[in-house]
Amino acid sequence: MSGTISITNYLASIDNDKERCIEERLETAKKWMEEKNANTIIFSERYIEVNNANLTFHSTVFAGNLVFEYSKSLTILRFNNCRITGRVSFHKLTGIDAFEIQQTEIGEISHIPENLESLRISDSKIGGGIALWEDSTIDTLTIRDCEAENISMRGVTIRESTSLSGIIASPRAKLSFDMAGAKFKGSVSCTGVHFEGGADFSNVEFSKQVDFSGAIFHHFAKFNGAKFSSVANFLLTNFENMTDWVATEFEKNVIFDKVLFCYPPNFRSTTFHVTPDLHALEIINPYFLPNKLSEGAQLAPIYRHLKKLSVEANNHRGFLDHGAREVRANCFSKSIFKAMIPALYLGLSDSGRSISRP
Repeated sequence: MSGTISITNYLASIDNDKERCIEERLETAKKWMEEKNANTIIFSERYIEVNNANLTFHSTVFAGNLVFEYSKSLTILRFNNCRITGRVSFHKLTGIDAFEIQQTEIGEISHIPENLESLRISDSKIGGGIALWEDSTIDTLTIRDCEAENISMRGVTIRESTSLSGIIASPRAKLSFDMAGAKFKGSVSCTGVHFEGGADFSNVEFSKQVDFSGAIFHHFAKFNGAKFSSVANFLLTNFENMTDWVATEFEKNVIFDKVLFCYPPNFRSTTFHVTPDLHALEIINPYFLPNKLSEGAQLAPIYRHLKKLSVEANNHRGFLDHGAREVRANCFSKSIFKAMIPALYLGLSDSGRSISRP
């Protein structure tokens, strides 16, 4: 099928019963669409007004697109136990207070309305991803136990709380998060989230407490230019790829307890107003960078700065560990002949961390 049909005038002309439920109206429109060879239904101002500013789709199955446009009167939109195989999109829709999706499958959600009071998506599958208008504003955001391909919130402002949990990637996709430039005015919870694709938190403002505890970043994680104005919790967080902390600022305490980095984290241009305790920080590949084997010239300054942070935190063990890695990295930056003797020594040495080895 192809083409577009406006549900507004058609339903208004054949149905004057304002109490008739949305499912009956949609079924009528679907039959008419089949006759007219169309795959998109548009809901606009007159139809939404007839339904007293609330639209609830319950157990609706529709193999096409739904478009909501040109309305200032819609206040609540709900999808409950539905299956929409196409796209649900919005165009010039203002004044909506709440958008809720529960136990529903939708092909894609694009251009979610601006200035929402509440956006809640739970126990649902969003095939093509979830995209919010850039620079839009939401009071509270909750995405829980959902399957999606990507989530885009670039430049969005969340005035109150944000909760992301139990989000997984759609089949044959890697879930990516684009939060660049977003402003989170309330608390943020991303506990246990698997960031299977890239996670871009660059230039994000976190005004209240942030919790990434137990999260796993399978791909790159960008926090460059981000500002954490309150406590940031990375307890038991795994970074399985490169991380970017350039010009990141932590105004309060940051918890890196038992955090795992696959590659050395570069905190050289990161601002810590409270020196972090890195004693339980673990690095799986301490002498490697992706596609750059033994780049001593790059690694040595990274460990030199980690050693400095350890001194400021009175972490003697960390000072010795990072100091030993700095020396090894410096050896790797030399030619093979100049590095041979120091490398043999370092192979036997424990860099002052034991009494039995040099």
